[in-house]
Amino acid sequence: MHILELNYKTQSDSEIESLLYMFINSYSEEDFMASQEIIDTEALRKILQHNDLIHFIAYEDKTPIAYCQIIYKAQSANFNSGAKINAISVLPSKRGQGVGLLLLTEVINALESNPKIKNIYLDVAKSNETAIKLYKQLGFQKAGELKNLFTKNDVLIDIETYSLNK
Repeated sequence: MHILELNYKTQSDSEIESLLYMFINSYSEEDFMASQEIIDTEALRKILQHNDLIHFIAYEDKTPIAYCQIIYKAQSANFNSGAKINAISVLPSKRGQGVGLLLLTEVINALESNPKIKNIYLDVAKSNETAIKLYKQLGFQKAGELKNLFTKNDVLIDIETYSLNK
């Protein structure tokens, strides 16, 4: 397995199709990421082109198997010291094999190499015990909780915020 920071400009149509397949097929009931946003290659291309997003893709051979999206506003005077892990997804057939751990380790190492980034943080559904266990294993600490923040299937869910200080 190898992990690359995605450079949108280098992605061919077939690579975009492979990424779209991974996005569509990697969501689980524990996810609260808006999977409805990525419904076709055009929507995916728009997300990949966004200036404030950094994308990491884990590949097995040439097939994408996991994805991590970072929000980092380098040009913002108010928000340039923190990077938010906004989304992570792993194909179901690759879960439980350490793919998420390897991907997040690589992402954290890349973010920590940026001297401007002082804090790496994320939000997770309180009910997503598998993800929370992974984040704690990587050294994230609970920084707060937001009750009834998001809805999923018309049900309000609680969100926990975790932080990894440099």
